[in-house]
Amino acid sequence: MYQLLLPDHYGVHEFKWQEKYGAVYRIKGCFNENRLMISDPTALKYILNDPTTFERSIQQQEIVNMLIGEKAVFYVKGDSHRRIRNIMNTAFSPSNMRALPPVFSNIAEKLQTLREELSIADNEDNAAIDIYHTLHSATLDAVGEGAIGYQFQALDDNDSELGQIHQNIITMSGVRAKSDIIFEGIVPYIPPFLLRLALSFPSPAFTALRRNREVSRKVAKELVSASMGSAKGENQHGEGQRKDLISVMVRRNLATNASDRMSDEEMQQQIPSLMIAGQDTTGNTLSMAIYELGKDLALQSMIRKEVLGISENVQRDLKFEDLEKLPLMNAFLKEVLRMHPGLPMSDRVAITDTLLPLSEALVTTSGERITALPIRKGQHIIIATASYNRLVSVWGNDAHVFRPSRWLESGRDNDVMSVKGTALGPYAGLATFFGGPRVCLGWRFALTELQVLLSVLIRRFKFSLPDDKNKFIRPRLAVTLAPVREDGCFGLPVVVKDVDE
Repeated sequence: MYQLLLPDHYGVHEFKWQEKYGAVYRIKGCFNENRLMISDPTALKYILNDPTTFERSIQQQEIVNMLIGEKAVFYVKGDSHRRIRNIMNTAFSPSNMRALPPVFSNIAEKLQTLREELSIADNEDNAAIDIYHTLHSATLDAVGEGAIGYQFQALDDNDSELGQIHQNIITMSGVRAKSDIIFEGIVPYIPPFLLRLALSFPSPAFTALRRNREVSRKVAKELVSASMGSAKGENQHGEGQRKDLISVMVRRNLATNASDRMSDEEMQQQIPSLMIAGQDTTGNTLSMAIYELGKDLALQSMIRKEVLGISENVQRDLKFEDLEKLPLMNAFLKEVLRMHPGLPMSDRVAITDTLLPLSEALVTTSGERITALPIRKGQHIIIATASYNRLVSVWGNDAHVFRPSRWLESGRDNDVMSVKGTALGPYAGLATFFGGPRVCLGWRFALTELQVLLSVLIRRFKFSLPDDKNKFIRPRLAVTLAPVREDGCFGLPVVVKDVDE
């Protein structure tokens, strides 16, 4: 578990294990517990499509409860989950995504603040500036304005208390140690009421968690109330409707039969859910995209030329329909999502005995060849999304090579790649957004945000990696996959220049 979760460079052991043992193998968890690492496409599809047999682990559920509450979409199950998802799916529909590019473009324009940092660095040739926190401020503003209708003003250095607390929680969750792995191994044996009692402990971490819940609930209550008031006051033509996704959800909720609606409390708990799911993962993905651009200046130049060709000049914002007219940039983003998935793994537990189908026969330690794996009740399973995204049987012998051109090759379906008849995930056959009934709700939101932010950044700035190897970054698991500097802190030091230079 230490090798899996705490290496200096994520995947250094995991990818070697997959190469040696295949797409299904066993590792040991705490207290000699057997855990199954699974990246087999047929098995993954089976697991993701059956959330009643394969539930989220107790550890994951308790983290959600402590951060948000028991009515969050990540926590609820069965009919409650279907009812809440039905309302939320409306907000994340393709038609509602069409209204978002102008919102994201306005936020991206605020990244002109990088020019102020550039003027400071100009005194030193090829001086690197760390843009990690600036990119995360942009994604926080994007999820605020686009998803929950809230002005964080993080890029304006006027961050709200909710924004500051959210960032602090993200930072704290990223600091992991061996003791955390042991604690997570103990969690299933601790009565839930004792875990919740721990929230009252006066430690800095639990104090921050309590304050996060208090502020989140206060702001969420205000936002839902404002959205309901706005929705009830709209005329029959819907003129002047708010475009943020919470407002869309409120309108959908009001138009739904009473028995299928979300309660006010349920609606309110989806706001911190969207913040947590939508900000940190996208910020880290955007950071890794800039990192990959800095490694390949020729590719960066070609993508810039493509973006400028669509936008005609740097003053025109891209519209929603423009975003799919950028084959090279989209191929690049697919490769970033493949190689640097925001959530490289997720835990599940089998709640009943079952038989897990496999895409390829498995040879057991006794030499038996099987095509389906017996799973017993209580079996802990790790959905290895990062491993699947590098599976040689799916992606070819160069699965570990960052190569965007693979998405432009003839014969490959760029939208949904079929693997031996098994389509996995909602986008490009990747496991990055998971799949099944609990597929990532905001994958279209995240993709649109990445497309817009990256297109504005690349037509304004040139990025390269610093010569100083002490500024080298590597991906590390911190709940999500995040770039880490040589000193062990989150960061992305890059050399940034104006395009005109």
